[in-house]
Amino acid sequence: MESEVIKEKIHTEPMLNDPRYITLLSVIVLLFTLVFWWFFSRRRQVRKSVLLMGLSDSGKTLLFVRLAYSQYRQTFTSMKENIEEYITSNDALKIVDLPGQERLRNKFFDQYKNSAKSIVYVVDSVTIQKEIRDVAENLVRVTKSSQLQSVDPSQGNNSTYLGKIGKDFEFSHLSNRVEIAESSANTGDDDTPADIKSLQDWISKL
Repeated sequence: MESEVIKEKIHTEPMLNDPRYITLLSVIVLLFTLVFWWFFSRRRQVRKSVLLMGLSDSGKTLLFVRLAYSQYRQTFTSMKENIEEYITSNDALKIVDLPGQERLRNKFFDQYKNSAKSIVYVVDSVTIQKEIRDVAENLVRVTKSSQLQSVDPSQGNNSTYLGKIGKDFEFSHLSNRVEIAESSANTGDDDTPADIKSLQDWISKL
């Protein structure tokens, strides 16, 4: 046993005194440190997006323009996402306006949901009565995706139950916090400021 210990010392001591070995070891430690730093800093930066969602023509793009540029602009149905940086007193976020067309909304939501820090679901109070079923179905899909499932019904678990069994659904039943903010972006000109302060205050607290 004693001879084995002496042998081990004889073999390892020259390595520990070899500058090349020390340099190689330092490089390996540095590489591991950089990899861990990159991994954890990337995880901290991943969820920086505020997604604007809703049915087509609900006012998402106009709200996006108001938030991003503080302007009124004539908007049209979006066929792709709109992205702009949004600076708050606490953080630098990205506002992402997702298309609301039925054939596009799920595809873009799947693409961006893993980067979402929060979701703003836009409902048009003028058309809500005739669109309430579509709004409800879309909200269910978005809410089920809090578990990061696909919003495609064929891929998700259709038996997932929202809320509490035996009780009327309430947003308070969900694990994610839900708040309602009344806002108006459609004022028609730059002289009349949009009423989106409650939404801006909410985003600034994220």
